[in-house]
Amino acid sequence: MEKNASAYFFTIFLAENVLRIVEPGTHDFNKYINLTDLESLAFRAGLESLGFQHTFFNPLSNKFFYTNKISTNYLVCFRKPVGDAQPHATSG
Repeated sequence: MEKNASAYFFTIFLAENVLRIVEPGTHDFNKYINLTDLESLAFRAGLESLGFQHTFFNPLSNKFFYTNKISTNYLVCFRKPVGDAQPHATSG
């Protein structure tokens, strides 16, 4: 999860405290990490990013969907480079 105000609002305040669709305490904002920080950690570990996509959970339909407008959740794929290729970060 992105570490920002909208992620806190949707996951902790709304989902846990208002709608009660998950148990209070399910999410720990201290463990959220911004995508750019995760990509930086992966790069230092010798991984390369193959891309990412922001997602959002709609509690009314009980489904996730892809979005470029709301940055709360994300999917990202990393891989270990083949051979001597140097990893490079990509941006979605």
